[in-house]
Amino acid sequence: MTHKARGICFLLVVIILGMPFRGEGIPFNQTSDKTISLNGKWKLKVINNTEEVLISQFYEPAFNDSSWQSINVPSNWEMHGFEKAQYYFPKTDIVGLYRKKITVPADWTKRHVYIHFEGVSFGHVLYVNGKLVGQCNQAFLPVQYDITPFLQDDGENLIAVKVFKDHRESRFDCNDAWALSGIFRDVYLFSPSHCHIDQYKIDTRINSTEQCAIVNGEVDIRCFRDSWDWMYGKWKVKMEDTLSLEIAMRNPAGEMVYHNIEEIEWANALMLPHHHFSFTVKNALFWNAEQPNLYQLTLSLLSGEEKIHTIHQRVGLREITIADGVLKVNGQQVKLKGVCRHEIHPDVGRALREEHWLEDLALMKAANINTIRCSHYPPHPRFLELCDEWGFYVLDEVPIGFGDENLASPDMLGPVLSRTNGTIARDCNHPSVIIWDIGNENVLTRNLEQAAQYAKQLDASRPILYPGGNFNGYLRYAGTTGHSHFVDIMATHYPPNDALEEQRDDETLPGPFIFTEINHALHDGFGDFQTKWEITQNTDKFAGAIIWLWADQGIKRKVDAEVIDSYKDVFALKENDQLSGDFWLNDSTIIDCHGVFGMDGIVYPDRTPQTDYFETRKIFSPVVINNDEVSFHRDQDSIRITVENRYDFTNLSRISGSWELIHKGKTVRQEDLILSCLPHRKQSISLPVSMLKKYLEGDLYLHFSFKDYNDVAIYEKSVFLHRKDAVSGVAPVEKNRQLVLKTGEEALFHVVDNKGNLLAQGPFIRVGRQPSMAEQVTYKKKKVELPPVSILKDASILNQTKQERGDTTILKVSARFASSRDTSITVLAHLTLKQFNGNIDTEFTLEPCMHNKVLLEFGLIWEVPNADRVKWLGHGPYPAYPYKQALNEHGIYELSSNDFFFNGNRMVVQKVMCPVAGKKSLVLCPQKKSDMVSWEKGKDGSILLTHNLLVGGKGTKFILPRENHLSDDVQKVSGQHRMVLLKNDNPW
Repeated sequence: MTHKARGICFLLVVIILGMPFRGEGIPFNQTSDKTISLNGKWKLKVINNTEEVLISQFYEPAFNDSSWQSINVPSNWEMHGFEKAQYYFPKTDIVGLYRKKITVPADWTKRHVYIHFEGVSFGHVLYVNGKLVGQCNQAFLPVQYDITPFLQDDGENLIAVKVFKDHRESRFDCNDAWALSGIFRDVYLFSPSHCHIDQYKIDTRINSTEQCAIVNGEVDIRCFRDSWDWMYGKWKVKMEDTLSLEIAMRNPAGEMVYHNIEEIEWANALMLPHHHFSFTVKNALFWNAEQPNLYQLTLSLLSGEEKIHTIHQRVGLREITIADGVLKVNGQQVKLKGVCRHEIHPDVGRALREEHWLEDLALMKAANINTIRCSHYPPHPRFLELCDEWGFYVLDEVPIGFGDENLASPDMLGPVLSRTNGTIARDCNHPSVIIWDIGNENVLTRNLEQAAQYAKQLDASRPILYPGGNFNGYLRYAGTTGHSHFVDIMATHYPPNDALEEQRDDETLPGPFIFTEINHALHDGFGDFQTKWEITQNTDKFAGAIIWLWADQGIKRKVDAEVIDSYKDVFALKENDQLSGDFWLNDSTIIDCHGVFGMDGIVYPDRTPQTDYFETRKIFSPVVINNDEVSFHRDQDSIRITVENRYDFTNLSRISGSWELIHKGKTVRQEDLILSCLPHRKQSISLPVSMLKKYLEGDLYLHFSFKDYNDVAIYEKSVFLHRKDAVSGVAPVEKNRQLVLKTGEEALFHVVDNKGNLLAQGPFIRVGRQPSMAEQVTYKKKKVELPPVSILKDASILNQTKQERGDTTILKVSARFASSRDTSITVLAHLTLKQFNGNIDTEFTLEPCMHNKVLLEFGLIWEVPNADRVKWLGHGPYPAYPYKQALNEHGIYELSSNDFFFNGNRMVVQKVMCPVAGKKSLVLCPQKKSDMVSWEKGKDGSILLTHNLLVGGKGTKFILPRENHLSDDVQKVSGQHRMVLLKNDNPW
């Protein structure tokens, strides 16, 4: 019987239902000879949906598509210039028409043939050889169609797909992200056997005491109907003589640990077979994020002795439980250190491939991240396979975020449950998936609750949560508040510190809590994360915290219109098809993150780490030394350093550590550490004081370094060694390298050497810095103004005196510094400059004279001309701010003015050098060890050095920084520093 004859009734059913057949998916082997990838070149035409004639004809085999362009599948058509990319929501009047001709292998003629789409955004209709097959309105979930009735036995077959966006469910797939369209994930053609495994589920339970695991499985068997019995009005099904299931399990080393063949009962063709199996694995190697041990399970369906369908599934032996409000993996309390992740890359949009996933996972591991929240949809299935392999905990998210009006509509319950089923059916066998997220920040409607209950029915082995349940819901759509009893985990978004402390201390909230969005990394606003994490780390019912977001949501775009600079004004970008020049690649190409909407990652779009990444890496470290400074006396025997093991499963004996003793920037001794410490415990390390006794002057500290079991650097810590009997003071200055202070022209003073060479000029006043996007947003909400300028150079002298005392010259100046752009921005400065013994000491008092302005930075500036680098003793190497300084450690650092991380404030700076002439450097030494210095590249090859007295924190998108300075609250602030001229040898 031909495909056409056998498919008449199938065609009628599909047309009536308008839905794909067996949409949850038959497992297939991508490398089998019964599987053909349809990735590659397809014909594509992107048009307006009013072109009804073309839409009604494009799927006909005789249609001439020779003038159409080709596009690679998978891809997003916006990335290839077929349409302008839209942020948030797509243009619903645009459709894409795809065509591809295929040839089915000859030996598939008497078999069923399926087509499998991993992801099509946003909805699609499938035609084969001019006939309607079905429709799907889900973007991020796979769909399969049995196209057997529509295929021709010989010759070419036409696959035609209309991709459209104007359907109600599209809101579920539109998030705070680029709304990119097209067939963006893989497409396969495959031919299952007559009887085959349809769905299967693997569940594991572990017994850590006896080091064994129980593997439970259930398998649904399906068989295709062969013919229609007109006499009895029913389908005839060919029953196999005997059906059995061969089960084989190999351990990570490839050794067989279980093998059995079990007969499958099939008493009547009216009842399709369903089979349960269970077996025990002894001496089991459990799976967790630190030890991602994977077993290989092979399930083979046998008809008699013939294997007719085989599937391979990697299995992690692990169990997720909640006990006394604590989340546990394999009976052990865990801390989830996570990031939210959108599937986006500037080169390919949403059509990521393995090289992109591997790059992300490697960077995450290096940042001590162990958890990924799939926001706000399931990722490509291969990504989850890699998470299984690399060792990541995954929060897999049912794609029903946004679209709250649909969640409140009873007639949308079906799509909501379908999306829940599709997510769980596809991903339930991945050990990395430990939690099901039900939507994102949705109002808590009846539809959402039923989706959550349905998820628990489908899979009772994993807990569920509502990410940010009802977050801002009152602004969008009415809904209930509070969580139902069956929700396992509380998941709030962006809690301030006081809210965290409240929830920690509230015994009526049993937990567990996971803060599924704890800090919003907009631009470089990532303040106070360390405080939030320490509260989480030290609270049992707080299972973890997840950062928004992993990567800036940037895509490459051609410049064909006005480009808005959203760095300067975040509110200038409004329409979703405007260009935001967030990163310029050349004069005609940008990476557009849509400004404040999408610049929310801890890495840039191209995965270059931001300072937020390094802050995350340090705060999430599984190894912590809490000593910042250790004082000692030469008569002591030893000093002690405490190492805290924050791993959940790893003894520190599995990792490596070492220390270096560094004196004046040079390593004078180094040794490996002997580590042995159980998870969640501490180890004390004793070091002899005898090795320190000869270093009684100059900078002295211990630098610790740790690498994990994969030889990846995970943590560094500098411990400053304070000698109670140390010799202090600035290094001596040679007479022929004196500094001279002279009256300036473009500045109040010039600092020159004894040959008259200009080394520095100033001072000027810093009243701010380039505000981050987060600062622009939050300060405007608080109705506090940011000064329109950062530096005041125009000075009016109010009073000036000069005194000579032997070799010492003292200048006292009172001046008013103002902005030529805004005369309301003024600062009164009182300066005392003392020139003696080749040094220049500056004492200064600053008084802001302005109303309702925030002083992001406030201090005294010296401009150093003809300088191209700085070298400093203090914390580094990255810019740091109050409550965003964990990323840095004490040391000696050097940066070129062209370095990406050059500009910015540094905390705890003792000395900073600028090479100025030959082998000499100008050195600025703040009076206090804890003082802050910022520098930035100026005009004409200069460097601006600022001795900052006040520095505001960065805050986040939603919360003002804990440390902020309003002009009305600041009376007077004072500081002191010294400038000397030294050789470029070792002044430390």
